[in-house]
Amino acid sequence: MTGKQSLKNLKRKKRKSKLPRHYRILNFNSRQPFFISCEHASHSIPKKYGFLGVKKKVIVKNPDYYDVGAEGIARILAEKFNARCVLSNHSRLLIDLNRGLNHPNLIPLSAFGMEIPFNRKNRKQRLKYYYPYHNRVKKEINELKKIHKRIYYFCIHSFSPDAKDGRNRKVDIGVLYRYKKDLTFCRKVKKLLEKKTKFLVRINEPYSAFETAGLVMNSYGKSEKVRCIEFEINNKHLQNKKDIKKMGNLLCSVLREAIN
Repeated sequence: MTGKQSLKNLKRKKRKSKLPRHYRILNFNSRQPFFISCEHASHSIPKKYGFLGVKKKVIVKNPDYYDVGAEGIARILAEKFNARCVLSNHSRLLIDLNRGLNHPNLIPLSAFGMEIPFNRKNRKQRLKYYYPYHNRVKKEINELKKIHKRIYYFCIHSFSPDAKDGRNRKVDIGVLYRYKKDLTFCRKVKKLLEKKTKFLVRINEPYSAFETAGLVMNSYGKSEKVRCIEFEINNKHLQNKKDIKKMGNLLCSVLREAIN
């Protein structure tokens, strides 16, 4: 075997042994007291699953395919705050990273009335996309807690103005909190958003953190060292890059004032 041949074989082995990317991370070495996560950032589905037994043109229109604009908002906040940020790398229809292991919609059998045939089989295999994400989120938060007496954790999500039951959601921005320690901060953020905009801003709407199965905030925001809120943004305000940038800059401005 020639030197060139052995080098080619070595490269092949490296490519084969490379683990799949289960998440993306920004600013992993930052020491700033901020952390951001976005559980429904991506609409990617591994090729072997196709489109989960649904026609592509149908699945891409489903509101649960991914959170429109949420990744863009998370990236803006990560850049402005130089914050560590973990982004999901797969569609919530493959596996929902914001649901507990025993939740019936962890791997949804339907979404907005659309049946998802492939989600009835190979369910255990999906967990390989679940654990790495959560392990990384826990790792980043624990590292920051060792450095700072207090860290700020922002979960970024968006929602469709049309609810599953047919109702129209009129809220523009929801600011969610789960623990009493976060209520004062949550109220500050709401008040500043109302001061700077004409948006309809509500606490724990269109979902209540006390009633929904929002795993990430409920689990990793529990520590007394963590001030944790979740943004639920009406995706009618996130339909293009200009709107996403405008919303991202607004949230940065509000959060800086609320923290100071």
